[in-house]
Amino acid sequence: MTTFVADGEAAKAANAALIARLERLPVTRRLTLIRVIVGSATFFDAYTVLAIAFAMPQLVDEWNLSSSQVGLILSAGYLGQLVGALVFGALAERIGRLHTLLITIVLFVSMDIACLFAWSGTSMMIFRFVQGVGTGGEVPVASAYINEFIGARKRGRFFLMYEVIFPAGLMFAGIAAYFLAPVFGWRALFVVGLIPSVLAIPLRWLMPESPAGSPPRAATRRPRPSYGNWRPTPPNSACRCPSRSSARWTRCPRPGRTGASSSKASTSSGPS
Repeated sequence: MTTFVADGEAAKAANAALIARLERLPVTRRLTLIRVIVGSATFFDAYTVLAIAFAMPQLVDEWNLSSSQVGLILSAGYLGQLVGALVFGALAERIGRLHTLLITIVLFVSMDIACLFAWSGTSMMIFRFVQGVGTGGEVPVASAYINEFIGARKRGRFFLMYEVIFPAGLMFAGIAAYFLAPVFGWRALFVVGLIPSVLAIPLRWLMPESPAGSPPRAATRRPRPSYGNWRPTPPNSACRCPSRSSARWTRCPRPGRTGASSSKASTSSGPS
């Protein structure tokens, strides 16, 4: 039991040392690069959320959509965001923030490509739902990832600047639709949404995993208690307890030392 308590205290001390180290980290050039890359992904994440709304007038004319179909297409993306936030939020705790971000970006970018080839309201609704799953997973995981690289003193301002990126992406969707949709059609709006695919390269090779997102296995695994050579007495053993249901603990010899002890005892008791 003493070993178990000691291991628990060691894990707490290691976590405290990690947090103290993060509090002392300065805002370096690499940290700025991380903020730009993740912020860009969030920017186009917000863009894809609202782009469908500006493409909808042309889709209604092209596919003869009813008002209920329009509502289902728009709602499918938000429903997917709810699912994605729940699923990928839990997944990020198991495989890390960075790996989860890669999965979400690949997911909503691939569905953005699929939206380019949508042929009906039903296909667009399915693609938007799956895209919403990736979008909803990226936003909270990216927020946690950014938040874990900055100390408490600068975290509020740092995180506020990051959150401003999302409404900026929503505004950019309206600007892009104003200039692109009348000239190139609704598909041009989804082509712009493919830009986050370029971010997967630096995201994979230039960015480290969050310290809180990749805890050491030894710290997360429950340590097994060690009792030295004190152990419950097994049945049918040389040092068995009076009863198998007894709660006694017996100091048994370590394995491999019984024979040595016996030979030593026989030697000492022999004729001199």
